[in-house]
Amino acid sequence: MKRARVGSGDPPVRPILPRDAARFMMPEMRAGPLITGEYRVRDSQQAPLTRGIHHVGLTVPDVEATAAVFTGVLGMNEVGRRPAYPAIFVSDGTVMLTLWQAENAAAAAPFDRRCNIGLHHLALAVADTATLDALHGTLAGTPGVVVEFAPEPLGSIPFRHMMCAIPVGVRVEFIASDTAAQ
Repeated sequence: MKRARVGSGDPPVRPILPRDAARFMMPEMRAGPLITGEYRVRDSQQAPLTRGIHHVGLTVPDVEATAAVFTGVLGMNEVGRRPAYPAIFVSDGTVMLTLWQAENAAAAAPFDRRCNIGLHHLALAVADTATLDALHGTLAGTPGVVVEFAPEPLGSIPFRHMMCAIPVGVRVEFIASDTAAQ
């Protein structure tokens, strides 16, 4: 992919990464030209073909129980169903999750993030650290949820996060900007 150095006399170009992407990365990752914006995509013909995540599909052992966590605990809205599959679609207005019922859940191997290929975890943003702390309390008291770790700083960047496994075994990370750390 052809790159142009900013300030080299080339016409203005679109950044390679979203403007605030570096905020999410460790300091050693922020130093490269792709992060600092030192290099940019030269023209729209070389722009990425994708435009962000439309939805994330998760195969789960109990589609109704999983939907109940996302709607009842996390406050997402059910936006559709496909009973023949079966599947339930939920959304927070920013991202949509498609929850697909595993055909033979009893025969499925539980997920092991160190051994299985595929989704390591799903990360969802929350409004702020107060919401993150309150959500931790709610999730810690939710039957079947296993909290991997309570809210803590995310390395040296100004974010806090926590990790848990929802009742169906999917690892979910919740993350919030920590304005007090900035």
